[in-house]
This record gives sequence, C-alpha cells and structure tokens, in this order.
Amino acid sequence: MEKIFPWVWRVTILSLPWQTRWFSDAFLGEWPWEQGRLSVYASWFLIGLTVIAGQFWKIPFEKKTKVFLPSWLLFVFLFIVNLLVTRGDQEMIRAIVQWWGQIVLLGLFVWTLWRREVSVRFLIKWLVLSMVPVALLGCVQYTQQMVDGTKWFGMATHDPRNLGVSVIEHGEFRVLRAYGVFPHPNIFGGWLAVVLSLSVWLAVTTERKGMALILSLLSGLFTAALVVTYSRSAWIAALVGILFMLWSFRKKPTVQYQYLGIALVSILVIGGSVVYSQRGHVLVRFQGEARLEQKSLDERSSGLKEGLLQWWKRPFFGTGPNAELYVMQPLRIPLPPGMHDIPNVFPSPPVQPPHMVFLLALIDFGVVGILVLMLFIFRFVSFKMLKHPLMWMLFVLCLLDHYPWSTWSGQCLVMLILLIVFISDRHILLLSKGELEGVSFE
Repeated sequence: MEKIFPWVWRVTILSLPWQTRWFSDAFLGEWPWEQGRLSVYASWFLIGLTVIAGQFWKIPFEKKTKVFLPSWLLFVFLFIVNLLVTRGDQEMIRAIVQWWGQIVLLGLFVWTLWRREVSVRFLIKWLVLSMVPVALLGCVQYTQQMVDGTKWFGMATHDPRNLGVSVIEHGEFRVLRAYGVFPHPNIFGGWLAVVLSLSVWLAVTTERKGMALILSLLSGLFTAALVVTYSRSAWIAALVGILFMLWSFRKKPTVQYQYLGIALVSILVIGGSVVYSQRGHVLVRFQGEARLEQKSLDERSSGLKEGLLQWWKRPFFGTGPNAELYVMQPLRIPLPPGMHDIPNVFPSPPVQPPHMVFLLALIDFGVVGILVLMLFIFRFVSFKMLKHPLMWMLFVLCLLDHYPWSTWSGQCLVMLILLIVFISDRHILLLSKGELEGVSFE
C-alpha cells in the first residue's frame, strides 16, 4: 500500500473533474431531479483506493479521541436529525443519503492526504494538470458550438438550438457557453477560476524559467476557457483570487517578479484577445437587458425569496440536504395526453435551489444544524486560513451560486480548496515552530 499511495492520489486528482457515473433517474414533475438521482461516480473507486492505500485507519488512539471521534459525532447527530425530518419519505431519504455519502467520502480523502503530509506544491501541480485537457475541450466546444456527449466521460450532448441548454442570446445569435466535462458552465467556470489562480502561483514561485513560461501559457489557456463559460460568478471569483494573491506576494523573497510579469502578460493578451473578439456576447452578461439575462436575474431573485419562505416553514431542523427541491416543488399542472412526446414542452420552469450556498445550507439544516456546523468550523479553521486567497474565491462562489453545496463536481472543488488551505496552514504552523524536518510540503 505504501508503494502505490504516491501514485493513486495523483490519479485520483486527475479523475475528479470527469463526471462518469452510474445513476438511477429521478424527476420532480416533468423535469429531471439531479439531487434525487442515486449516483455512483467512477472517481469514487479511486478515492476509496487512496483512503485504503493511505492507511486512514492507522491513527494514534489519542488523536482518535481528541480530534477525530468528536468531530464525526457532530456529523452523526446531523445525519440522524436529517433522517428524522423526512418522516420516512423514501425520496427524501435517498437524496439525503446521496449527499451525506459524497461528503463523507470527500472528508476521508482530505483527512488522508492531510495526514500523509502530501506536498501542497505537488497537489497544486496535479490539480492544474487535470484541468488542461478540460480547458482545451471547452475551447473546442465553443469554437464548434456543440458539446458531443459521451457516457464514458460523463458528458451530455448540448446543442444551442435546443431549449434548456445554457446559451447567451445576443441579437439573433444563440451562443453556446462552454461546458467542458461539467454539468453546467458555471461549474466549469468555478474550476477554471481556481486553477487559473493556482497556475499563477506556481509560475511565480518556480525557479525554472522554462516551467514559468509553460505555466504562464497555461494561465492564458485557463483565462480563454474561463471567458467562454460566460460565468459571471467565476469571473468575479478569478478577479478576487488573483488580486488577493498579488497582495499576498508583497515582500516575499520566494516570488519571482519577472515570472509574475510573464504570467500577467499571458493572461491579459490571451484573455483580452478572446474578450475583444467576443465583446458583444460578454457585454450582454453585464447589461442584463436581453431576454435570457433578465430571465436569469428574475429566477435568481425569486429563488432567494422562495428559499427564505421555505426556511421560515422549517426554521430549526430544515429539510435535509438535497431534499429542499422535493419540499419546495409546487403543484404542477399535468400535461394533456400526448404532449409528453413533444420535445421541449414542459408545463412550467423547474424548481431551482437558491443561488447562495449560505441560504441553501440554512434551508437544509435549519438553525440547529448551522450551529453544529459552526462548531465544526471553529474547531478546524483558523483565522489565518480565512485570509487565504482561495478562501476568498470560495466565499464569492458560495455567495453567488449553489453548486459548491448541491453538486458532486462543486463539492470536489470545495474539497480541493480546503485541502490546499489546510496543508498550507499546517506548513506555516510548523515553520513557525521550527518543526519542518522530514516534512515534504514543498
């Protein structure tokens, strides 16, 4: 197991963006219910193998009783409460178990890599590498204006001529937003924003000019792909992350400022070229006057209002994670006979989670659950960690969308951010104590 661990965790990082899975379908009214699908992702097997190879269970008894056991008891309490609020409803139980299964699996993965003292630099390198083919694929999709689906890579087919596909309407044009290998362009944009910031960090902290040039070009590639996702939340997160990272670079002797200049030039030239060539489509996202943009803003506003009303109905213990749409689903007007066979005909728009993780968590867990989560956060998250640029990016993504909480791909992104921050914080702590001997963080 010791011999395969250094390889299996790397392969696992490479597999996380890909959404290959086996699932049983679920519906709310006439629409697919993503959170209610019982899914098993291919990457789960690699995560499990990483946990086994990392010998997760070999933790000293004092650590089990002091840190590990009390923390898991908090989650066991929340899980039991979530099951009780379902009152035996099988659909709700299935959705809640799916969410908790994903969180537990990712938690074990984070704990294993943190405990095995995986190098934060190696971790970031493999994360950046994992998104290179995905970014290239996203650029190709935008150029071809088509996403060719394949079940082996977990990709659905997306044609901008069909309703329900994420597009930009600009005059007579319906412009397909890049999906990459993700379920939605916003999720693709969130991943790109994170790896863009990390690629800049790698470029300015490397000692090799050739590697700095390669990483700078990759930063330009990620910027180009980020632009064509047309994800406003990801654009803001990327800007916030890079600005905070630049601020953190001041007075640091390890920063190669000439490499920083190369990276920024790559981002500005390549990203600026894409923005200029697609300036009409980009401006549509900010003007908010086009039909789809107005519809998007209205849906977000109404989603927040409906979310607050839903929380008010269950203020203490919530609906349970993944079950909020099942509870929020209003009565649907059934389709007349024969209408089910007509493509793109639905009685009314689908219910969507509120586009804010903080509100969604409150709906799912209620006040009691949020207090328990805060106890867990205060136990493991230090003030220095909250100042990390990636944490600010995560805050922006959670403030403007729901996928970091409600989807597997979003949860993986959150897990990777927290893992990097946890390892970096541990590095700083040991450095301040002079205990770095034998620890391979860099």
